[in-house]
Amino acid sequence: MDATRKLVERLLWCTMPQLLLLLGAGCTGTVDTAPGGGGTVTLPEGCTLPGSANVPLDTDGAPPDGTPITLALDSLSVGGPEVGYNLDCQVTHSDSTSVCRTGDGTHVISDGPLGRDNVFGPQLLGVSEPFVIDAGASILGGSWTLVVQFAPGDADADHSGIAGWLFTGRDLGHAPAFDGTDVWPVAQPIATVGGYVTGGIWVSGEPIALTLRVIFEGVPMFVTLHHAILTAELAADRSSATGGVVTGIVDPVEFMVEAHRVGVLVSPALCGWHESYDWRESADILLDGSQDPGRTCDGISAAFAFSMRRVRLGALVPPEQPPADPCPE
Repeated sequence: MDATRKLVERLLWCTMPQLLLLLGAGCTGTVDTAPGGGGTVTLPEGCTLPGSANVPLDTDGAPPDGTPITLALDSLSVGGPEVGYNLDCQVTHSDSTSVCRTGDGTHVISDGPLGRDNVFGPQLLGVSEPFVIDAGASILGGSWTLVVQFAPGDADADHSGIAGWLFTGRDLGHAPAFDGTDVWPVAQPIATVGGYVTGGIWVSGEPIALTLRVIFEGVPMFVTLHHAILTAELAADRSSATGGVVTGIVDPVEFMVEAHRVGVLVSPALCGWHESYDWRESADILLDGSQDPGRTCDGISAAFAFSMRRVRLGALVPPEQPPADPCPE
């Protein structure tokens, strides 16, 4: 059995959503609860995101003049325990009684520092620090990215009610320079992500559904985050953004199906294996982002770290279609 087959079988043997377990960690465990920072933003009030209470609302209503600010992801990594936000407004420990329980109903998955919800990286993938996954290769090779465009002037100063749009960047055709000259073709906008800017930190606003593209053994895999929120610290000249965090909730059923599709494209002999996995053992939150001690968890919290640099918005092109699952019905 070759090394690739052994790796795929190990990844699929751990609870099914753990397809990207690349660091050799075990299938279970708890995250480090030592105090620490929050990627870019600390959360002194639990689930509170960077506040907009004192951010002036833009009520002009007139279209601003100037050039839109267009930024694209130039890096993406799975977040470790210090990355993410408290999505459910609770600090969960193994003996907590106010939250949902995993599939067998016997235990609760502990939160990260300051109640951060991020099981996908620290507990499923064994990530103690952010590390660059193969999505970085897609970005640096020019085959995929996410593109954010702000209306002219809207991200120049702190205020709420800004206009912004999120696109999936398609194949650029060459390695990007990320110096403002790349004209990146995009699919139709995923969502409006205006939100607000406070202290130079952009917060995307209302949660959205967002799909990230990662690569496993040369095969694209699509990880959908529900109720996703993006934050990032904008450079003073708005030519880049650092310390970005995208957080949301993975539907274990969706991910199980996607992980199986990718796994069998890598090793066709694995057809049907997903039918024996209990994905619920990895769930720590409800899919809508809430908690209910009377229900079984059906969502997996997740957080990714990213940075962005300036590009230009290109032509609209069709969205990417993932290869079909080759297993027989």
